[in-house]
Amino acid sequence: MISTRLTRLGAVGTKSRVLLGSRGLATVSDSPLDKKVEMTNWEKGNYINYKKFAENLAIVRGRLNRPLTFAEKIIYSHLDDPHGQEIERGKSYLKLRPDRVACQDATAQMAILQFMSAGMPSVQTPATVHCDHLIEAQLGGDKDLARANEINKEVYDFLSSACAKYNIGFWKPGSGIIHQIILENYAFPGGLMIGTDSHTPNAGGLGIAAIGVGGADAVDVMAGLPWELKAPKVIGVKLTGQMSGWTAPKDIILKVAGELTVKGGTGAIIEYHGPGTESLSCTGMGTICNMGAEIGATTSVFPFNDRMYDYLKATKRQQIGDFAREYAKELREDEGAEYDQLLEINLSELEPHINGPFTPDLATPISKFKEAVETNGWPEEVKVGLIGSCTNSSYEDMSRAASIARDALNHGIKSKSLFTVTPGSEQIRATIARDGQLQTLEEFGGVVLANACGPCIGQWDRKDVKKGEANSIVSSYNRNFTGRNDANPATHAFVTSPDLVVAMSIAGTLKFNPLTDKLKDKDGNEFLLAPPTGEGLPERGYDPGRDTYQAPPANRESIEVAVSPTSDRLQVLAGFEPWDGKDAEGIPILIKTQGKTTTDHISMAGPWLKYRGHLDNISNNMLIGAINAENGEANKVKNAVTGEYDAVPATARDYKARGIKWVVIGDWNYGEGSSREHAALEPRHLGGLAIITRSFARIHETNLKKQGMLPLTFSDPADYDRIPTDAKVDLLCTELAVGKPITLRVHPKDGSSFDVKLSHTFNESQIEWFKDGSALNTMARKSGTNTYLVGRGPRRLLIDTGEGRPRWATLLQSVLKEENAVVHEALLTHWHHDHINGVPDLLKICPQATVYKHQPKDGQTDIQDGQVFRVDGATLKAFHTPGHTVDHMSFIFEEEDAIFTGDNVLGHGTAVFEDLSTYLTSLKKMKDSVRGRAYPGHGAIINVASAKIGDYINHRQQRENEVLRVLKFGKLDVDATATAEASPDRVSSWTPIQLVKVIYKDVPESLHLPASNGVIQVLNKLEAEGKVKHDRDSGEWQLIAQRPVL
Repeated sequence: MISTRLTRLGAVGTKSRVLLGSRGLATVSDSPLDKKVEMTNWEKGNYINYKKFAENLAIVRGRLNRPLTFAEKIIYSHLDDPHGQEIERGKSYLKLRPDRVACQDATAQMAILQFMSAGMPSVQTPATVHCDHLIEAQLGGDKDLARANEINKEVYDFLSSACAKYNIGFWKPGSGIIHQIILENYAFPGGLMIGTDSHTPNAGGLGIAAIGVGGADAVDVMAGLPWELKAPKVIGVKLTGQMSGWTAPKDIILKVAGELTVKGGTGAIIEYHGPGTESLSCTGMGTICNMGAEIGATTSVFPFNDRMYDYLKATKRQQIGDFAREYAKELREDEGAEYDQLLEINLSELEPHINGPFTPDLATPISKFKEAVETNGWPEEVKVGLIGSCTNSSYEDMSRAASIARDALNHGIKSKSLFTVTPGSEQIRATIARDGQLQTLEEFGGVVLANACGPCIGQWDRKDVKKGEANSIVSSYNRNFTGRNDANPATHAFVTSPDLVVAMSIAGTLKFNPLTDKLKDKDGNEFLLAPPTGEGLPERGYDPGRDTYQAPPANRESIEVAVSPTSDRLQVLAGFEPWDGKDAEGIPILIKTQGKTTTDHISMAGPWLKYRGHLDNISNNMLIGAINAENGEANKVKNAVTGEYDAVPATARDYKARGIKWVVIGDWNYGEGSSREHAALEPRHLGGLAIITRSFARIHETNLKKQGMLPLTFSDPADYDRIPTDAKVDLLCTELAVGKPITLRVHPKDGSSFDVKLSHTFNESQIEWFKDGSALNTMARKSGTNTYLVGRGPRRLLIDTGEGRPRWATLLQSVLKEENAVVHEALLTHWHHDHINGVPDLLKICPQATVYKHQPKDGQTDIQDGQVFRVDGATLKAFHTPGHTVDHMSFIFEEEDAIFTGDNVLGHGTAVFEDLSTYLTSLKKMKDSVRGRAYPGHGAIINVASAKIGDYINHRQQRENEVLRVLKFGKLDVDATATAEASPDRVSSWTPIQLVKVIYKDVPESLHLPASNGVIQVLNKLEAEGKVKHDRDSGEWQLIAQRPVL
């Protein structure tokens, strides 16, 4: 081969096979499932593919020959390879094709930073980002939102511009909580979606399998890769009877949490079925699915029914409801479907429940709660009642809450406790404001917070108690770990329905039971609160409220996404080092955690949320909430080298600086809670090798694997107690293989040693992640590099050296060995790090190689314009093509009449450049130089270089013409001939932003600044040509009075 691109063998074949498989299933049919129904009203061209789902299910049914649960139908209908995929619940790893991806703003930062490093021009799967996590509850809705916009401007601008650049829908701050927005706009029956938040399953209320994941999983799907999931078991919950009175949908999941515990749903989908499901509202079903995350469930689902249809109709998606009715047979369980575990709840007998404190699975029915308060000595006074957030902020929830508040107001009393209301979305806020519920709740004493997560995730600047002061709060939220809401470990947080939150806030005490206990009105007369009432859907329809959505613009190439190297909130990611291929010997235990170690303990939220886009800074919170088994204290561990006690992150940094790997020993269900991948990224960043526990929560275990760490479990859980905190350990990583345990050799201080067997759930592809250093490294390795090995024989030319990833060096070595060759000369196209950082590795492999670069540095040799490089089978002629950078060189491949374009021309999207005028000059030079292929620095090889470069030139010329037209006529819709012949009758001045507003009509205002950079490049070129002039003081541009040819 004359030109070899360093890439994974067989990559093209794999892609071709996928395409052929898709075509093979395409048939002409009059089936009602052939309809084109869009997934959402916010996007065009993304359709619900029930026909494909049905075809996949037919294949799987033929293979399994048994009835399927509804959960299985959703999962198996989204198989990447329904013919060949091994399918066994609880064992097989499935390759799936989700329909959508959703990210919230705290996790989206890292997900997008990782996606950017993949070098793709656009997401391959529909995706949205939702700004809900960074808004702190302090003074009230509008004031808190304004403060958040100011404090988080850098992050919001980054997310807004990145979404526009990569074709992602962007929901601005104030739009609402991700899960409510998804339910209102994107969820559809029978679909499969992933979201970078553990409560993504909320969408299951509309019959979609919505699964919480880490950001690395989201990157895979956004990049168009199959997503891997261990085939879930299915736990059935049969509902009979019908709720009444004070019982609410929330009580169903509170009851289930008490039955299954926080780890009882791990590795399983909870599937609700039975006649009781017909009486629940769609949003009520969403509440139940939302809190399935608290029992470790992969997700939760309800079968499609008329209540879902009504909700789709109310949210202006009747066409989806109609389509779902035609596919309805597959939107519920088959008769005779079997579950791995089955629970049954009679809704007619179900009591209201309160769960907590400190854990969401401590479930107590209301009839026994007063006794529990007294027995356990919990603080009786309810300091704060909080309703809303993603779990319970529907129109029905707010209506029922308002009915109780109105009953109290009619008796002349208000809330005794502080009381807050968090609307789930702008649509909910606007609708309950119009219909009066919001005013009632404010009159009752409620403070209305922003449409955001707020206190539910610890974004609460609480002032009424001091840290360490024991107190009780009652919320309709979903999670109540120690310190979760207010960072006060002494706060006893209880979760229940909004109905009971309002009732207990009126009474001001945990010991109040509204079913039996009376209150006193303003005159001292006793009365019993009436049971709550409220419609599930607004009779007058939903009010959308303020416009808070930013659609990706049509012209995305003009958008620039910048990350400042000095930012303390955003940081471009560097790749992790791959495994060195050796066992780890004599390494310390950083910390042995005792008891519950949630992702909140591993990577706290609250004040740390602002660093979610900066890995090094947020790593300063790693494990600071975990309890050290050695001393019972948090954030105090002994340094095995110095013997001194220090904070956990500081100790880890010291080990990393000394080149010492370390492990963590953990207890049961390690990593339960949120999906935040920072809890996996931080230990990886600070030098961790493995987390060894009694058991893991599903999402965290996957996140650790994705980041190149080893999540391992004691084969015998009792071995946890055998590990001294001050022992050194050997971890025999070379034993890592599918289905086989590996050895932990423990060396206590007394000089003895013993072996412990560790289990794991790695499959072959996940072992690749560990060996490569991370799943992202594996993706980069398999998708190829911007490096070409050119020529035949023993001496070769190398075009560029990549970004310095160790896997690149390994790949280069293997190719050179296979070809029995060495690199004689390396030619660098330009100075960017992803083209030159591999030079040190190259020189280690081929120390005799000469490295050439135009405008050389650090021992490089200069490339002269027109210089010729020859090896056997290849002649390359260099020519200077400034544009992408001023030092940019391209190389004509004379034997193929082809060209190596570097980053001036890419195989996907459009290139960025430093100066438009010089860039266009270079493009024209390149276009006329060859008739064959173009070998770009990134993306697919281009078969006809001149055609692709011509497209680039025409695109830039079109933009230049548009700028000239607007400068002259103030608009675009002017005939080109008339424009050229007319004389300007007036001189108008324009700023670049004003030009953007006319030229990029579909670009939202928040993106005008990044879009203006391209316009400024055009203006600079026109100024150099004498066609426009620039007033430096005002920043305005004018057309010079002449007759430009347009």
